[in-house]
Amino acid sequence: MPTDDILPGTASTHTKAWLFAAGSAALWQIDPALVELGELACSVALSSTQGMARESAAQLRGSAAALQKRMAPMGARAVDRVVRRAERASGSVLDKRARLKELQDSWNDLLTCLHLVKR
Repeated sequence: MPTDDILPGTASTHTKAWLFAAGSAALWQIDPALVELGELACSVALSSTQGMARESAAQLRGSAAALQKRMAPMGARAVDRVVRRAERASGSVLDKRARLKELQDSWNDLLTCLHLVKR
């Protein structure tokens, strides 16, 4: 889910690719639907047109609703925050970087909730 614009000061493209692969594998082990959720959130937030954003947002909401039914309440609320912040980031905003940072923070909160539940 991270992009070059969001992670200032990261080492190299090779390192980013490795971290992305490792993170995806970890998500896949927790629940494969999380990988889809992350991809959809990125497609909503980074959509180039409002039509594409609306279409992706509808898919994101459907995927999130199915995932939330299988999660504990704390994780379900974190998924809801990811969806809302992805939708906020999709709009024409003056500070797109801040909106994407909010989305990344909500994703990190979701991962923290999942980690706490798995203990």
